[in-house]
Amino acid sequence: MLGIIIFAFLINLGSALPEPMYRLKKPVMVLTILFTIPLTFLYLYYISWVQYRLFTFSKGTKKRPLWSTLPLFLFMTAGLVWGFHMLLLYTVVVGRSTASLFSKAYFAADFWFFIIPLLLYCLYLFFEPERTLFSFGNWSSCRKRTIRYNLSIII
Repeated sequence: MLGIIIFAFLINLGSALPEPMYRLKKPVMVLTILFTIPLTFLYLYYISWVQYRLFTFSKGTKKRPLWSTLPLFLFMTAGLVWGFHMLLLYTVVVGRSTASLFSKAYFAADFWFFIIPLLLYCLYLFFEPERTLFSFGNWSSCRKRTIRYNLSIII
């Protein structure tokens, strides 16, 4: 829970971390941070669900090599979460102001505070699936077989 709260502060304060009070004084910022916490839980639940579905139910995926399974996993998790998050931000930002979310300033500063932790978490779960926060069943033996098979295809 503490990690999710820190992540919520990180992605919302982002480039304002040297002087966070400037953003925290805005009335909408506290509400945004409070809304980000349950949204992060939903993101984590979705990532765990995709991980479980991809590696336990999809028989075709088990036969794919690592070089094709990893991009598919990253697209289905980090890519779709990022896309949904951008759509949500676009709706909130454009609805409250005339500022554009798709500006150079956003992608140069605040964007990285969301995408880097998201990608790192997804990569971590791809290689350490038993560390997921939400478990949908015992599938560690299935995952071990998948990793061995994928590595043997690469080698």
